[in-house]
Amino acid sequence: MNLLQHPHFRPRHYLGGSAVIFFIVLLYGFSLSAVFSVGSDYALSDFLKDDYLHQVIAFSVGQAFLSALLSSIIGMLFARAFFYLDFKGKSLILRIFSLTFVLPALLAIFGLIGIYGTAGWLTQLLQALGISWKPSIYGLSGILIAHLFFNIPLAARMSLQALQSVPTEQHQLAAQLNIKGFTFFRLIEWPYLKNQIVSAFVLIFMLCFTSFTIVLALGGGPQNSTLEVAIYQAIFFEFDLPKAALFALVQFAFCFALFSLSQYWAKAPETQISQRYRWVLPSSSAVKFGHVFVLFSVCLFILSPLFNIVFQGLSATQLFGYWQNPQLWKALAYSLTMAPTAGVLSVLFGFFLLLLSRQLQWLYHPKLAHLILTGGMMILAIPTIVLAVGLFLWLQDIDFSAGHLFVVVSVCNALAALPFVIKILNTPMNQSMQYYEKLCLSLNITGWQRFRLIEYPLLKAPLKYALALATTLSLGDFTAIALFGSPDFTSLPHLLYQQIGQYRSQEAAVTALILLGLCLVYLCLLKGRRNNMIKLNNVVFNYQSMPMVFDLQIQAQEKIAIIGESGAGKSTLLNLIAGFEYADSGDIWLNGENHTKTAPFERPCFHAISGKQSLYSSFCRREYCLRFKTEFSLKCRRKSPCRTSCKCGQFTGFFNEKTDRTFRWTKTASSVSALFATR
Repeated sequence: MNLLQHPHFRPRHYLGGSAVIFFIVLLYGFSLSAVFSVGSDYALSDFLKDDYLHQVIAFSVGQAFLSALLSSIIGMLFARAFFYLDFKGKSLILRIFSLTFVLPALLAIFGLIGIYGTAGWLTQLLQALGISWKPSIYGLSGILIAHLFFNIPLAARMSLQALQSVPTEQHQLAAQLNIKGFTFFRLIEWPYLKNQIVSAFVLIFMLCFTSFTIVLALGGGPQNSTLEVAIYQAIFFEFDLPKAALFALVQFAFCFALFSLSQYWAKAPETQISQRYRWVLPSSSAVKFGHVFVLFSVCLFILSPLFNIVFQGLSATQLFGYWQNPQLWKALAYSLTMAPTAGVLSVLFGFFLLLLSRQLQWLYHPKLAHLILTGGMMILAIPTIVLAVGLFLWLQDIDFSAGHLFVVVSVCNALAALPFVIKILNTPMNQSMQYYEKLCLSLNITGWQRFRLIEYPLLKAPLKYALALATTLSLGDFTAIALFGSPDFTSLPHLLYQQIGQYRSQEAAVTALILLGLCLVYLCLLKGRRNNMIKLNNVVFNYQSMPMVFDLQIQAQEKIAIIGESGAGKSTLLNLIAGFEYADSGDIWLNGENHTKTAPFERPCFHAISGKQSLYSSFCRREYCLRFKTEFSLKCRRKSPCRTSCKCGQFTGFFNEKTDRTFRWTKTASSVSALFATR
């Protein structure tokens, strides 16, 4: 059916998403047209023969390939060590590793210089050992070190997901067949790892190919430049706008090809985990030693720059006097206002795009819906530097004030974070549409009322997560501010770059410490997505003068079975969570919010299936439901026991028991693999 003729078609449903699409197309269209029009002053054939262009492309591809290869291999080795070793602090390591994703590049560069620079900790350690060799943080080696710092955690997380998807039965079968070592890796692990490894390699290659801040700070000269750095140098050092435009055109072509390739390899392996608790064969002592070595080395490599940032900042002689610097307060004010502004814009753009996409999906136009989502993700194929150059060329004749620059940089940062926002909100918004669209249609719940009553309770957690992530990414972005920044319009990353370039190490240490503290604050908000979905903290409920105490923590996406005898409080627990009963004391937290005294309709969507004895008049007072793999019989220790036989794939009968009794199997308990539940 034609979209305009569909009975559920409402033009107002498409206004927000259509406006966002129009704005993005208009912005990128004018920006790219400005880039292409300026580049026409050069002969394209002569430009393509330029030796400097060949050198820049070769270096961009070479450093990206080495970075992606080393990050993928080291990340996979770390993931295997992390998966097979059992120790305390795993969640803490994962949280620290997730910090590298939102850590500003200049902040990491400052920490790496303090470790691997000419006066860094590594140089001092080598001198203490009598070794004259000094490491170099500038050039290709420094670029690789910085890229490994950012991308090893990314590759490790992707590899860890693949290892966790290997079914327990395959580990057990491999142990029975004595499959170990490389054979185990080739037959068991590699089928699950290969897609993730290739996907991680392509993603890291694209990120490193478009690297700007790291190469600009650690490249050491024009001979070590990527395309984005070449664009920046052509504008600010050579004042050659046509050359910068052609570099931007080449950058766009490469990024579009890399994005298409990354989308091709983005499919994750399909698997089904049959057991919640995984079983793995204990490793030998030699293998454990190798795992410990890899784990310790990677953790030391990642943690040492972060520790150096904190140490240098706290030990700086200008730690307190630097706060009187007006330039710091100006940069801090712009950062604290631009970052939330960009975060809000990014979330609004993503929300309206997904509203349009899911509405088209609901009206049976999946191709058009997928096209809109792909268009939102396609922003990754157009680097921020290309957009910023186009806007710089398009608006160069306008006398800009700080307010105009504030808007331009905020929009650029918002669009750079938009693909990540879409990735976060896509699934929950589609689920909300599938579950509640018919209900909203039948009750005529539309507009603001639908958002307030239906959408917001379900999307509150992912919206907060998306906002925190977009804000944090914008806080550390340096690409747009590098083109539009000035002494009157600056940010903390821009100020830190100037201080590092001018060797004002004491001031840079304090600025880096402030920036790290802000990132940690936003990271705490970001990690709120992984807080307990359901948490009961010392909840007391007096049930017929009998106090019942509940302490419970359930993470998001966990599957929990509540098992207990009759009267243990299973139904009471569910009623307390749903809001049908109210606790006498204690707290009930749902999705990070206190819902101890809220009404049932004010709580996040909660579904419960409760067995009712009246539904089945033939059922007895005590009901047991078991599923068995083999045939055996159940007996009660009484003179006149109830007996039934259970066959494979069947659910058993029910027992008339007025008192609690213990049961015993006529066969061994190891033959039972079943679901057991009492009411």
